[in-house]
Amino acid sequence: MGKVQKISITLTLVLLTAFLMIVPMTSVSAVNYFDGAKMIKTNGYKYYRAWSQDQFPWHNTKPSDAWESDWMNRYGCSTVAMAKMFVEAGVADPNSVNPGTLMTKYGSPSKGIGDVGIYWSTLAGQFGMSCVSFQQYPSGSFYSTAMRYFNDPNTQYHLLLKVVSPTTSSHYVQIDRQATVKQKTLVINDSTAIYDGGTRYNTANDYYNALALKKLSSTNYTACYFVVFKNNNTVKLKSLAETKSTAVTLSWYPNGACEKYTVYKRKKGATSWSGKSFKTFSSSAGEGIRTCTDTDVTPGNTYEYTVTGNYYDSNGKAVYLKYNKTGKSINIETDAPKLLSATSADYDTINVKWQEVKGATGYKVYRKKAGEKDFTALGFVKGTTYKDDSAQVGQEYYYTVRAYVGETSNLGSFDKNGIKGVALPKKPTLKTAESVDFNAIKVTWEKVDGASGYYVYRKADGEKYFKQIAEVNGNKTFSSTDLSATTGVKYQYTVRAYRNRDGKPYAGSYDSKGVTATACTKSPTIKSGVSTVSDKLKLTWSKVNGASGYNVYRKLENDKSYKLIKTINGNGNVEFTDSGLKCGVKYYYRVNGFRTVDGKNYEGLGSKDYLGLTTPAQPALKSAKSLGYNTISIEWTKVEGATGYDIYRKTTGTYSKIGTVDKQSTVTFKDEKAVTGVKYQYTVRAFYNKDGIKRVSTYENYIHGTAYPSNPNLTSVTSVEYNAIELKWDKVDGANGYKIYRKLPSDKNYKELITLYEQTDKYTDQTVTCGTTYQYIIKSFRYENGKTYTSGNNSAVSCKAVPPIVKVKVASTGYNSLNVSWEKVNGATGYRIYFKKDNAKNWTTLATFENGSLTSCEHRKLTTGVNYTYTVRAYYKDGSKTIWGDFNQTGVTKKPVTSAPKLVSVTSSTATNVTVKWEAVSGANGYKVMRKADGSKTWSTIGTTDSKKLSYTDKKVTCGVKYHYTVRAYRNVSKKPVLGSYNSNGLEIMTIPDRPVVMVTSSNYNKLNVSWSRSNGATGYKVYRKVVNGTYKLIRNISGGAATGFTDTVECGTEYYYYVTAYVINNKVEYGSFDSEAVKGKAVPQTVKLGSPSTTKGQAKINWSTVPGATGYYVYSKTGNSGYKLIADVKGGNVKSYTDKNVVSGKKYTYTVKAYIICPAGYISGGYNKTGVTITVK
Repeated sequence: MGKVQKISITLTLVLLTAFLMIVPMTSVSAVNYFDGAKMIKTNGYKYYRAWSQDQFPWHNTKPSDAWESDWMNRYGCSTVAMAKMFVEAGVADPNSVNPGTLMTKYGSPSKGIGDVGIYWSTLAGQFGMSCVSFQQYPSGSFYSTAMRYFNDPNTQYHLLLKVVSPTTSSHYVQIDRQATVKQKTLVINDSTAIYDGGTRYNTANDYYNALALKKLSSTNYTACYFVVFKNNNTVKLKSLAETKSTAVTLSWYPNGACEKYTVYKRKKGATSWSGKSFKTFSSSAGEGIRTCTDTDVTPGNTYEYTVTGNYYDSNGKAVYLKYNKTGKSINIETDAPKLLSATSADYDTINVKWQEVKGATGYKVYRKKAGEKDFTALGFVKGTTYKDDSAQVGQEYYYTVRAYVGETSNLGSFDKNGIKGVALPKKPTLKTAESVDFNAIKVTWEKVDGASGYYVYRKADGEKYFKQIAEVNGNKTFSSTDLSATTGVKYQYTVRAYRNRDGKPYAGSYDSKGVTATACTKSPTIKSGVSTVSDKLKLTWSKVNGASGYNVYRKLENDKSYKLIKTINGNGNVEFTDSGLKCGVKYYYRVNGFRTVDGKNYEGLGSKDYLGLTTPAQPALKSAKSLGYNTISIEWTKVEGATGYDIYRKTTGTYSKIGTVDKQSTVTFKDEKAVTGVKYQYTVRAFYNKDGIKRVSTYENYIHGTAYPSNPNLTSVTSVEYNAIELKWDKVDGANGYKIYRKLPSDKNYKELITLYEQTDKYTDQTVTCGTTYQYIIKSFRYENGKTYTSGNNSAVSCKAVPPIVKVKVASTGYNSLNVSWEKVNGATGYRIYFKKDNAKNWTTLATFENGSLTSCEHRKLTTGVNYTYTVRAYYKDGSKTIWGDFNQTGVTKKPVTSAPKLVSVTSSTATNVTVKWEAVSGANGYKVMRKADGSKTWSTIGTTDSKKLSYTDKKVTCGVKYHYTVRAYRNVSKKPVLGSYNSNGLEIMTIPDRPVVMVTSSNYNKLNVSWSRSNGATGYKVYRKVVNGTYKLIRNISGGAATGFTDTVECGTEYYYYVTAYVINNKVEYGSFDSEAVKGKAVPQTVKLGSPSTTKGQAKINWSTVPGATGYYVYSKTGNSGYKLIADVKGGNVKSYTDKNVVSGKKYTYTVKAYIICPAGYISGGYNKTGVTITVK
């Protein structure tokens, strides 16, 4: 065995070197069934020398079916070698693979394995491998064959050596290795020499042949083969399993070539895969199965999975295995929804509720009756509740639910037990339980749909259970009265609805809290609250059955609670008088009956609140006064607590209400519908009227009143003449006339002076004597129903007949004088004039005139600017007796100031200035010049001059604006100017544009240039024209003050006259200036423009430019200082030159030219160049 071992080691080294570029395998576990194998290191590579049975822990065992004698037979040793190969390839777990188990499971004749080759292929296929080559060694192209496999980047190879002895005994050894792509420099090829034990082999082929023949000959083995296996280029899926509704576990057979795997997934029906890379996987015991768990799944979906792996070739490039494009599929069922409740909602309805299932699209609900085996589908819903409204009352049902995702056919699992539900009538809603008598309580509830009737239950306070006390059949009555209640005991009531099915009632649930009530006496009804006086109120109420007595309660409007004010024993005592009340205060009353049981009073229901108000006292009547022919004013005292008063009136018989006062503090009323002279009887009733409640006092008291015309009010009694007194009064409404009475102070009685049968307001008594005092009264009267009713009289008014008050005027007549004038007083004998200076208290006599015809006087030598006040008093002389009239004690005040200057003129010399002139004023120290624009009310001072200058020029005027000017003189007093009076109208003026200066020049035979100077203030110009003996006509209206000319088209040779008017427009009105002087103009040909002359011997040539419109040209010449002489008439307007041959050589000549035109006016020539052109003739 040692020789064979040596050969195995050598071959292993050679083949290992040849296959260095193979992708490295997964590392073998440190503890495994191959721990007995010897580890060899050659050229830096680790490999197992797995050769004889004495190297393995099971070398003394036999296969489980004992059909091979030991491990060294053809099946035994090859199984060991292949198991080792599976571990090295990474497709089997070294902790779980057992050669004995493999041989028993796959290699015994009973498995149909009769040939070792078939056995190899079968066994390798279980681990995702296959046999790709079986080569006898040596052979002609062994290395090339091996390299062909090596160079295939999609496979990885594991070698199994078969050594055949002369006795046909075969032994198999697995001779794979580990290498990395980085060590490819050790690769042997056909041209590389190999040294082994000092012997040089030129090629690998030589080495293989020599080594094989040598070993075989020394050990009597006759043949040597090697078998090549490869990992399949796909990963074989094993199974899919749903571990729960949100996870899938995928398992597959490993492929030893792969370093990692990629799991692909897609939903069923999808055309593309989505991949996820896993680096570690769990293994199933015994077979090295790889697994992974996908938690990214949604219940109700069908998923398809496939797996591929990859390794790296000699260039470091990832190589991916092919994958199963169909894969394996699995449907993820949703979890069974957790059932929460199946509650009765009505006699035919059960509401089923369950927990939401994550990812579910909807749910399918099932039902079965108690005792049935299978569930029956009811329907689909999207939410987590279902309303079953097809249930039968009282029937037990079981419900279950399945979730679905996407299509409704994609259903999940379900709770097979279900949840129980029974349909029963709804729980009645209790409304009230209230006492209806001292021994009766009425219970009410709301109708329950579908009920066949109701059970009524009761328990007393302290009892544990309800007891049925009544049954109400049908579904039309929803109340029940308990007539067995005891007064004062608290009861709790509840109700259950029931529904009959097949003759049997099924009752629903009930309100365990119920409604409570205690039997007590009924409510009394307060019938009335009568107030006979303002501080008392009598209450009466209805008798209450079973009551032992009554409690009377009272509260004020703002009180929160009632207070007991009286307890009345006895069932029949049903009245009570409350005293000490105040009128206008709201009192609220409530009466409760009570019943005495076992010595204890149980108060019953109270009456409705009753508002009690006492009646106000009647007002005390104070007066009924006449305020006119149809008005009587009634007055009374204020009544405490009243909110108003009603006023009544009568002549005979019954009172009629004539008015209402809705305010307690108003204690008067005007009856404005009274008839003059009629006697009326009045009474007033106080009332309280608030919140719809009214209480009215009695009306025993009364008062009388009669309407008369009002007393006239004398407003003045004045002496208007020395022998006349004027009376004035306010007219009296409804009066038909007035009676005036007069007496002297010494008289006892008044005498009627006059009766006025008209509606007037004044009268002049002209029967008086000057100096005598008289007293007057006046009465009005009215006719009514054939009778005359006279008013009372006013208080007497006295007046003395004297000259009247004089009306005075004062005017300044100069800087130091004032003129006092007054109106003449009829009958006056004379006048006395008084004055006072500034604020003096007393009057000073200025003058006394004994001539009653004089009406003015002059007060001189006064101080300028100081106030002087004047009054005048007339007097009448009766013999030696002087009777003075009254005077105006206030007087008339005036200051002496300079007189208003007399305005002389206001003129304008230009469009922008105005000059004002005035006459001198005596005493003036200077003058203020004032101006205002037309329409303005206010004057503005624009300049000041001294007393010597009597004119002023305003240079800040606007052309076309109308101004008013006035002047005010002043005089300095104490170094301050005192302004005098002035002419308030002033003088007005409006400036107009300046006169334009016109000039007219000819610019051609038919053109005249009309121009003018610009006028200040002008906004436009008008141009007028005429011919000799003609009339001027407007030919241009040019707007714009800047325009200064235009060109006029005219007839050649005709004389024209022009003038221009400048104007300004103000408020749409055109104001023109002075017209310009007329200017004459005539159109002639243009002046000829001369060119340079030329000369030849004995002649001179003159050149010029043609003139538009010319008919011909006149040529002139001169010598020295002589004048020009016509030397030629050149016909034709287009001729430009003339040669003068009548000259003397050496002599200097000067030439000029005139153009002319022939027109209706004749030959018209133009201007000429007076300087001309000079040339010396050759």
